[in-house]
Amino acid sequence: MVRQPFVADRFYPGSPEKLRALLQSKVPTTVSVRPEALGALVPHAGYVYSGGVAGEVYARLEVPSTVLLLGTNHTGMGSPFSLSQASAWRTPLGECPVNRTLQERLLLYVPYLREDEEAHREEHSLEVQLPFLQYRNRSLSLVALVVGSYDQRELLLVGQGIGKILREEGERVALIVSTDFSHYVPQGEAVSKDRAALEAIENLDAEGLWRVVKEMHTTMCGLSPVVTALAALKEMGATKGETVLYQTSGEITGDYTGVVGYGGVLFV
Repeated sequence: MVRQPFVADRFYPGSPEKLRALLQSKVPTTVSVRPEALGALVPHAGYVYSGGVAGEVYARLEVPSTVLLLGTNHTGMGSPFSLSQASAWRTPLGECPVNRTLQERLLLYVPYLREDEEAHREEHSLEVQLPFLQYRNRSLSLVALVVGSYDQRELLLVGQGIGKILREEGERVALIVSTDFSHYVPQGEAVSKDRAALEAIENLDAEGLWRVVKEMHTTMCGLSPVVTALAALKEMGATKGETVLYQTSGEITGDYTGVVGYGGVLFV
């Protein structure tokens, strides 16, 4: 079973030629790659809105042969921790195989994980990452995990389990987690709330992130997968996150009355 693209021609071009041209415009070649980076946080809106932030991050990330993608569950379908059952994911740039060996190890040793394609079928948060990753490494395999749990204890346990497995892998696996930040609030409010969230993320403080988002009522759609990712990254040996770029949709549209925040972070 191959997971078919769901948001091609909506979030990004469905034409391979147009998609490559757009990626080339979004991923700068004048920045230094950070080979020590263990992973990244990237947004998942349409490329016209958040592609610039994502491109700045991916330009700095040395993409290895395998990536573990963590995304949020926008549809509410599937299990709380859903691994894709597909054998490969297709984008306009071609097929990307699922690393079944790594996925089986995760299923065996990490609690709560289940194979469930329902969470992936119409979910865009991971799909929009693949063209960027394929652009940076044509010989890519993936493991795709959609996180829909809101139980902080479960999120931390799953993250710790994932981190231990990735730390023990013979080859480097990059962890990519996707979230957008504040949704449809005035520019000043978005920047204030999102900066507080980014500070916790930079400190790899999963519990602090949970607390600040809840206390400030920040409409951050990927809180759950980011909490899981931060716990995993600490197990992997990361010491900090470095914010590469933060923007809002207002900087694209010129409308600052109701913006969405987009942040890009490298973890080292």
